[in-house]
Amino acid sequence: MTTIDVNKMIMLWEQVFNVEGLDNSSDFFDLGGHSLLAWRILQSVEEDCGVELPIDLLFNYPTIGEFTAAVYEAHGNNG
Repeated sequence: MTTIDVNKMIMLWEQVFNVEGLDNSSDFFDLGGHSLLAWRILQSVEEDCGVELPIDLLFNYPTIGEFTAAVYEAHGNNG
């Protein structure tokens, strides 16, 4: 089980959205995020961290920084 940090999350989002230059304030919805992309992000985080996350976590914490903090908290509570 791996802890995901903001730099790793940025790289993951850049892969999912096929863009470069994202930072911790990049917003899922501003990038054109939708449920299929949310699922891809959640699957990648689950593979990396071994923690299963609800899709609404991404919708409630839509920036990379907020989402990373929420994942870290969930990871700590589950791992």
